[in-house]
Amino acid sequence: MAAQDAGWVRLWRKSLNSAVFADDGLWQIFCWCLLKATYEPRTVPVRTGRGCTTVVLEPGQFIFGRYTASGDLGLKPSTTWGRMHRFCALGVITIKSNTHFSVITLVNWRQYQADEVGNADTQPDTQPDTQPDTQPDTNKKLRSKEVKKKRARATFVKPTIEEVATYCRDRGKGIDPQAWLDHYEANGWRVGRNAMKNWQAAIRTWERNGVAAGRQPEKPDHLKPLGVAPGWVPPPNYERSDP
Repeated sequence: MAAQDAGWVRLWRKSLNSAVFADDGLWQIFCWCLLKATYEPRTVPVRTGRGCTTVVLEPGQFIFGRYTASGDLGLKPSTTWGRMHRFCALGVITIKSNTHFSVITLVNWRQYQADEVGNADTQPDTQPDTQPDTQPDTNKKLRSKEVKKKRARATFVKPTIEEVATYCRDRGKGIDPQAWLDHYEANGWRVGRNAMKNWQAAIRTWERNGVAAGRQPEKPDHLKPLGVAPGWVPPPNYERSDP
């Protein structure tokens, strides 16, 4: 077993509040990136057509090819490449490409792996999960406010049509991926009056509501026609004008 394939990586608990964790497709690739990244400087020989070149990698970097990555992840190459670009938009990674391969850099690798990254595969983990808090109470309150702000900034990431189609096909409940995507694009990605947090859960709600069997998704309250009170009699010359 190669040294790069041994050992472990760290996961921050704060990831639970991130937009990446909220999307199981992005979370899968994020964990894969953590496991692929080198933890120490090293050189890697890479075939380029008929020749070979040597690439110098720094901690937090790895060589990326969409077809090799798709084989590891069990995804289509286009889906894998699309999700990597979504990571770029979120500021999680940077991509430096040429005609033969790409070098991926995890932007916050040092923060993810702390100071022990250089010895991650050679030393046991003797540190507790959380260090004792020796700061004054005022600092605790400041950190608490920062955590709340970061949670508030965690935004929903819209899925691609390929991701929706794959999820619907795997569940086999008859949901039309394009109809589902068009519906939520039109209503601003809201579920009722609230912003969507989990698109997979929204698909499962359509399944439970029988949308695939021909029922239309329920309209938000502000789009429903106004009702008429029981026993109400229209006055003479009344003309109804429902929106």
